[in-house]
Amino acid sequence: KERGTMATMLITPVKRIEIVLGKVISLSCFAIISGFSSLLGLILSLPELSGCMFELSSLAYGVGDYFMLFGLVISIVLVMITAFSVISTLAKNVKESTAFISPLMIVIILLGMCTMFFKNPSVWIHLVPFLASGNAISSVIGMTASPLGVVLAIVSNLVFAVLLTLLMGLMFKKENIMLKK
Repeated sequence: KERGTMATMLITPVKRIEIVLGKVISLSCFAIISGFSSLLGLILSLPELSGCMFELSSLAYGVGDYFMLFGLVISIVLVMITAFSVISTLAKNVKESTAFISPLMIVIILLGMCTMFFKNPSVWIHLVPFLASGNAISSVIGMTASPLGVVLAIVSNLVFAVLLTLLMGLMFKKENIMLKK
């Protein structure tokens, strides 16, 4: 938007949803690689984490636990990318986008901290994207994960990411949003 290339892209014969998908997919590729790197660090530190938390040296995580963590990390990355993309679409420039993203980051951190208060969460908690993810990751690390809870967290993240992508597609159709200065 700042350089004026968005206006040029919007008059091309490419559908706006294709521009949105290109933006989300390109950002997601980089973020998924970063998320995978974080997951690898988490996997390598799990034995140490579990030993400190439970004072048991024989705790072992199974392949299913690692797949649950992988699904959670990837789905969280997709939700964050789409949420940040929607916010950046609303902004006029990078400075304004950064100002808009800061409150969202505070909400995400607070939702992550709220997982400390839900020891036996009900089903509805597994449907709140960031809250469900934090709770599911805590339960996998604590070896108390419910596969249904983890699947619900992943599905809610993916549904939320799709909805945000569709919202961004609608935003791209509104020229007063895309071309404001």
